[in-house]
Amino acid sequence: GVSKSYGPVASYIPGASKDVTVYEKNLEKAREELKKSKYYDELDKYVVELHYCAEVPDEEKVAMIFAESVKELDPRINVKLVKTPWLTMVEELSNVNSTPNIVALLPCPVYAEAGSVLHIKFHSDAAASCYSANWLMNKTIDQMIEDALATVDEAERFKKYERIQQILSDMCLAIQVYDFAMLVPYQSYYVTWPAGEGKPPYDVAYGYECRFIEVFPEKRLELLGGG
Repeated sequence: GVSKSYGPVASYIPGASKDVTVYEKNLEKAREELKKSKYYDELDKYVVELHYCAEVPDEEKVAMIFAESVKELDPRINVKLVKTPWLTMVEELSNVNSTPNIVALLPCPVYAEAGSVLHIKFHSDAAASCYSANWLMNKTIDQMIEDALATVDEAERFKKYERIQQILSDMCLAIQVYDFAMLVPYQSYYVTWPAGEGKPPYDVAYGYECRFIEVFPEKRLELLGGG
């Protein structure tokens, strides 16, 4: 399932902020910005490559919608969609010179907190990794992320996360399209899983807090008709 994205951190991740600049479709404003480009008079001479992961069908849908929307902006813009195997994409993103013009990504935090997302997407240490395609390399942002991660008090740490997200949104480094949520089936009859019920601690993408998952074998036996 998906929901509209508000900023650089998915809304269901603790520490995410909705108090950010939210991008809306505005062709008139976009054309104004496009005319400021030094390439405006020769847009038809260039090909803009958008690479998406071959193993993730949802990314192909997003890429196709983007390409169509750009044609609506200016028919001279040529967006080439490149279906790219994941390992090839990882290799491309390892060097600034081979990083595509645009890349569709679903960054997965290492742990369920905004700081993880901010670090893997925007910190200079994460450059050349598979989730940091913007090559920001900004020392001020690096220091802000490090300071937030080192803040023990949760409320204070989250405020710092929110400030970083506000700045990053205003920088317009990427288009946040949607917040992706994985569907994970489980037997709630004999398994207690807080995240599955929408309660903290949350699990994100492929990271599960297994210590909070309880299994009751006797209930499973009852379900199967055993004694």
